[in-house]
Amino acid sequence: MKKFLSALLFVGLSSHAAVWQSTNEWDMQWEQKYADWMKSDNVYATMFVNKNSAYNGGSFDCADAAYALRAIFSFENSLPFAIKNPTGSNGKFSLFTNSINKFDYVQAGPKRVIAFLNYIADMVGSENLTRHDTYPIALDSIKAGNVFSYKIKARFGKWIRHVYNIKNVNDTGTFDLIYSTQAIRKAGVPLNYRKEKPIVEKPHDVWGFKAFIWPNLHGVSYSQYPSEMRYSTEQFELASKMDTGSFFKLVKNKLKIVDETDEAVLIKAFNNVCSESQARIQYVNEAADRLAQTGGKCMDYADYDAYSTPARDKALKDAFETLWISFKEIVEKGTVSPNSNAYKLANAVFWHRSTNQPHLYEPNSAEKDLLFETCPINYKANKSIDLAELFIRIRTHALSSHPNDILENRWGENIGRRTKCKAWY
Repeated sequence: MKKFLSALLFVGLSSHAAVWQSTNEWDMQWEQKYADWMKSDNVYATMFVNKNSAYNGGSFDCADAAYALRAIFSFENSLPFAIKNPTGSNGKFSLFTNSINKFDYVQAGPKRVIAFLNYIADMVGSENLTRHDTYPIALDSIKAGNVFSYKIKARFGKWIRHVYNIKNVNDTGTFDLIYSTQAIRKAGVPLNYRKEKPIVEKPHDVWGFKAFIWPNLHGVSYSQYPSEMRYSTEQFELASKMDTGSFFKLVKNKLKIVDETDEAVLIKAFNNVCSESQARIQYVNEAADRLAQTGGKCMDYADYDAYSTPARDKALKDAFETLWISFKEIVEKGTVSPNSNAYKLANAVFWHRSTNQPHLYEPNSAEKDLLFETCPINYKANKSIDLAELFIRIRTHALSSHPNDILENRWGENIGRRTKCKAWY
């Protein structure tokens, strides 16, 4: 079917009916302008769902959103856009480009661009983006507009893939990320925009920090790329020799232009735990809404892929681990006062009655209240927990990633009978 669609896509190429005309060519000056555009308010979470947005109506998952942002900037600046045809066609049909005339029935401008992007969104994915349309870059060259893709093994021989768009590289070497998901595409809701979100999956194989290949360089050997494009495989070599924390600390050190205090590091780690925890509320509720739409039927592979949370739950667990490592290192260095809120919050998260960690002390009622008030997890009506309780549920494997489980099971409140619906991975 995809080959049939691909054939239709390329019937009758005609310059006067292209998706848009390209009169400029990509170079490093345009790449810098692309980075500046990504950092600007022109790229925002509701740009595909806001009825007042010129690009309202875009329906994109994570890889689609990366393609869409690149294409929209190309359209607005009369630059060429080309990606490898995912059906494997050769010759003049080897690329999808802005010269395609299939959409001349749509009003020229943003509406035609969105029609084009929605069409190819059904054919491309994270594998295409990572293997064919982007190339690995030197770590010290990472900037806004680059992407980070990862692929992790799930159960039953399945894989989980994801793509982040780097919206900004902060002065401290951290990343602001904007990205979509399968669930976002299905629900038609805004993109996720997370400031200073840590990346916790190391680069490997072809997956990692990538930049888009220029249209005129498709099919060209990497060795022939201009040196200023900073093609490099160093990230894979370094990641293979380092643990996750050490690798991303190295990345941060390569990119930072200012240092930050240990207290600031601890606050950021805590804020990330809070953000990941509260974001899970939306993910779980989206699955509950889907169940209501289907009458509680067992989810098929597509719905399971969109609404299950194994990767997100791993990211949440990793966020807690990062906070713990940061807290432990900082306590040992003695660089953050025990009287600071950052110290009190981290201690309150990890202390529990069975702990034997010498770094921890039992928080008093005021410190427990501070933790709850700073980051309540309101996962259902009249039911809220703090991060300490959530951490215990994660440690005891009480949370469920299965979208067919009831809310109480999803959050580890009830660890009794679980769904009998198939877990696809």
